[in-house]
Amino acid sequence: MFFKMFKWTALLLSIVIVVTNANDIKHTEIIEHLFNKNDLKTLKNVRPNFEQNKTVNVNVTMYVMDIGLASPDSMNFMIDFYFRQIWYDPRLMFENDFENIDYVVMTSKQSESIWIPDTFITTAKQLDTHAQNSFSDGNRFIRIKSNGQVFYSHRLTAIVNCANRIGYFPSDHPVCKLEIESYGFSASDILYKWIDDSVLIDSSPPSLIGFKIIKNNSDDNKNDHNVIEHKEERIKLSTGTYSRLIAKIHLERKCGYFLFHIYLPSIMLVILSWMSLCIDPIERSTARILIGIFTSLGILIIMFGVTTTISRPNEYSLTAIDIYVFVCMLMIFISFISSVSRCPHGDNGKSYQLEQGQIVRQHSMNLYSRIVMPMIFILFNISYWLTLWLAK
Repeated sequence: MFFKMFKWTALLLSIVIVVTNANDIKHTEIIEHLFNKNDLKTLKNVRPNFEQNKTVNVNVTMYVMDIGLASPDSMNFMIDFYFRQIWYDPRLMFENDFENIDYVVMTSKQSESIWIPDTFITTAKQLDTHAQNSFSDGNRFIRIKSNGQVFYSHRLTAIVNCANRIGYFPSDHPVCKLEIESYGFSASDILYKWIDDSVLIDSSPPSLIGFKIIKNNSDDNKNDHNVIEHKEERIKLSTGTYSRLIAKIHLERKCGYFLFHIYLPSIMLVILSWMSLCIDPIERSTARILIGIFTSLGILIIMFGVTTTISRPNEYSLTAIDIYVFVCMLMIFISFISSVSRCPHGDNGKSYQLEQGQIVRQHSMNLYSRIVMPMIFILFNISYWLTLWLAK
């Protein structure tokens, strides 16, 4: 019984191997047939429909797998994505010559013998084709259907500088813009088009630390990816009119770290500095001065951390967090000066007795400071956070 099962299994495996080899031979014959029936120089260097003076429509899809900061001191983001182009080349049709074969797949070396659009990304500072990260000669493949449709898929990594309003840091919203067009062919030769709902990005990129993706308003997907804002346009340059595709990835910086390490400690120090105004300036003058000294040192440490330890795009730009810490330092400084100026001191370090009118004046000034300074700080916070919210 075991011997019969082994015999039938071996027979099935041999049939599968024979069929697979036959298909491989068939695909090789089709590719050789395509190369033999066309002039190789024309097939490689001349675009389709050139003699008919027709435009080549190149349909494009894109899927962003990962995105992250290339450098913490700049707004250069590294975008890793699949880039796919689809067009028709009548010279590569074989549906009338070979039956029951829907498509063939070309190797990277074979693809060098056919025409491929000279597509490039204008906003990319650097573009990696992953030629050295593959077991073959690149993360790409070309599939040709029997009706002449060419499907070209490529994995790319682009380093793009994302536009950003650094003045609103850390509540800024970088926008990574990819502009795609032909390097040499005008819009009358190549017309690029996005395929609807095919410009996508992973909803949780593994390298996107400290940022989150802002979901597109037109995105109704509830899967593990989001639709990227995209559009098509034509641009006029000195060399002609070109077809261009634009994709925008909107990001938002996560403010949790800054909230718990900068904003909340600064607010607590300001409130603590007000405690000195509640202490009797005559009997507890030393306590008032100590609170002022400790809160002043605390806000200086926070300001030092903001300017030295936090990585931000441009260390020489004045940002929203700098303004907030400076205002907190100013409030603490005013409270400290107010506490020191209202402490009674006499000559040679001896305290003196205040008159009744001076005591009343001291208490009234303390009461005035307890009301005015918190009101100013509250109004500042309302205007500050409202400005950041409206900036979104």
